[in-house]
Amino acid sequence: MVFECRKINNFSSMHEVFDFGISSGPQKSLNNLGTFFYFRFMVFYVYLLTSVETGGYYVGQTSDLSERLKRHNALLNKYTRKICPCVLLYYISVSTRSEAVRQERYIKNKKKRSSILRYFEQHGVRVPKN
Repeated sequence: MVFECRKINNFSSMHEVFDFGISSGPQKSLNNLGTFFYFRFMVFYVYLLTSVETGGYYVGQTSDLSERLKRHNALLNKYTRKICPCVLLYYISVSTRSEAVRQERYIKNKKKRSSILRYFEQHGVRVPKN
């Protein structure tokens, strides 16, 4: 399990910690010296995007799905510029970046779209259409 730990001695800066981008919820504790420790467990995702217009698809991995989707649709990724606008179709949650990279490579080695979709159907979470 990957996690981030931040030590804060100045309680006036505690609000900065909670603006840091908590996705899975903080776990905090105070030791007997009054020092604040902030823990955030890291979750990584392997995801499948599909184009709204062309039906093209893209497989990637990230630690922040919503921010990554925004970056794709802002045309900041040269590989997804041609399929934008795109939407998240499936994602798989894993506990380490190395596992996310391993699964991404495994999926990208599947050449047929049907094989990729089948893998996500068996192992992933389908995102409901809005």
